[in-house]
Amino acid sequence: MRPFLFSVAALAVIAGLPALAADYPVLRGTSSPSLPPAPVLHDAPAPFDGFYVGGLAGYSSVNFNPDMGAADLARSRALRNTAVETEFQASRIVQPSQFSGRGTNFGGFLGYNMQIGEAVVGLEADYMRMGQRGTGSNTIARTWVTSPGYAETVGLSGETTAKLDDLVTLRARAGYAMGNVMPYLTGGLAMGFGTVSNRVSVRHTGVDADPACAPDCLPPFGFGAGGVPIVQGPFSDQRKNAFMFGFSGGAGIEAVYGGLLLRGEYLFSRVQAQGGVVIDVNQARVGAGVKF
Repeated sequence: MRPFLFSVAALAVIAGLPALAADYPVLRGTSSPSLPPAPVLHDAPAPFDGFYVGGLAGYSSVNFNPDMGAADLARSRALRNTAVETEFQASRIVQPSQFSGRGTNFGGFLGYNMQIGEAVVGLEADYMRMGQRGTGSNTIARTWVTSPGYAETVGLSGETTAKLDDLVTLRARAGYAMGNVMPYLTGGLAMGFGTVSNRVSVRHTGVDADPACAPDCLPPFGFGAGGVPIVQGPFSDQRKNAFMFGFSGGAGIEAVYGGLLLRGEYLFSRVQAQGGVVIDVNQARVGAGVKF
């Protein structure tokens, strides 16, 4: 009898398990709170990406190095095919002094940036109105004994005037974005536009180098009796509206606030003009613009 009653009770418990399971929340998986939805990830903004344009204002120091412009003029116009030039390059002793100018400048810029993460690369062109000019001069004389046996004295007086009207650069830029602020380096090509003038006078004297012969020896061909100097010139050579080509490089820092762009930078440029003048330009400048 007892085994029978035990079996009936067991069957009753087993039959009631599904109902208990249905009423017990753990078995339905509802005892734990629901997890929040996964966050939607968005790409970080790229404030420097895109086209931009703006204006520039700055202060520049422009150094003019006359180089060999006056010397080339003396060589080609007065001393060509002479022994003193062929053997000693006499024309090269004339070297007008360097000169410089300083002042404020204004211009504009435009460019395009591509930002990948924090790295920014781009291409930029700018124009500055310079208006700097100056003049350097030099007078010098020297005596050489040439192979024909004559003591030849060459006196040279040279002058170089140069003006840099405009300066244009085309540069690559590379920067590192720290939020809305970016320090950067830049470098590329530079082109100037202006005027270069050279002027030179030549005084050439020759006598026999043997003092025992003087004063009876005949002077060399091309000199007056007794070594009277031959004065040639002045010769001049002017290149108006000359193009000048070179390179440019510098560094700066730029910030973007919405569509407004602000910057400060230093830029060095070197261009060389026809006529032998090398021009170095140091610019400290600020700029403001808009980014599209």
